[in-house]
Amino acid sequence: MILRKMDDPLYVHFVLDKIVIEPDYRNNRSVLDQIIDITSQIVADTTSTVSCIQIIGLASIEGNARHNQQLSDGRAKALQKYITDRVAVSPDVFESVSGGEAWTEFRDQVNDLILTGGGEGLTVAQLQRVLDIIDTEADIAKRERRIRSLEGGSVYEKLRGPLLADQRNSGYIRIYYDYVPDNNARQINAAIAALRDGRADEALRLLEPVKDDPRAANTLGIALWETGRQEEAVAVLRASAASGDAAAARNLKEMERVIEHNSHVGDIIYEIK
Repeated sequence: MILRKMDDPLYVHFVLDKIVIEPDYRNNRSVLDQIIDITSQIVADTTSTVSCIQIIGLASIEGNARHNQQLSDGRAKALQKYITDRVAVSPDVFESVSGGEAWTEFRDQVNDLILTGGGEGLTVAQLQRVLDIIDTEADIAKRERRIRSLEGGSVYEKLRGPLLADQRNSGYIRIYYDYVPDNNARQINAAIAALRDGRADEALRLLEPVKDDPRAANTLGIALWETGRQEEAVAVLRASAASGDAAAARNLKEMERVIEHNSHVGDIIYEIK
């Protein structure tokens, strides 16, 4: 999997040989804000549940492979901690993968330069030699040494700055979530539609299975009122208003005015959930 070719990759970059997130390094701050914003929205959405947040940590191909494996693992975990410190999401949903050295990314970068006729001061022939070493040398330590030695090290030095810096990152983050139908909201909205059509008895029937859902209180109060059960309506709306439901508070005030002055009820506030 070539992470840099995935749709909208969200990369958090790290300083060479570091696993600490630096918000002011490169474009990290805007990417981190994006990650927190996206995660927060999905977690807050009542119609979805996060099933997995996948983070792939990467390190550049430079240096010791075992050390780079530890770096990539630490970078993935650093981003996971950054998210859990700011969003109420369980650590259990994370799949933080240590991707090790980013050879797949590096090969793709070199191949792109070949396809465009060369670049970074290197010819297609020079870049092809790098690609041949990647494709034929299975031992990654020997692979790096052979690339470093090409033309006395000049090829590697030209590639090192522009290509390898992009590999020192926490990799690609992807959030998987499942759609969870909000059946209660659907039931409440059906009751609202029934009330607007003058079918208060049907609205009460629809609300019965969801009457314990706080979101149903305002609609339930209206349905009780419309079916002549004024005392129950006021009690339901009073409890809902006390918990902070603004629509219930406004309807309660209107109904209390009607009771006090024996007048007709004014505008009722329906609130679609």
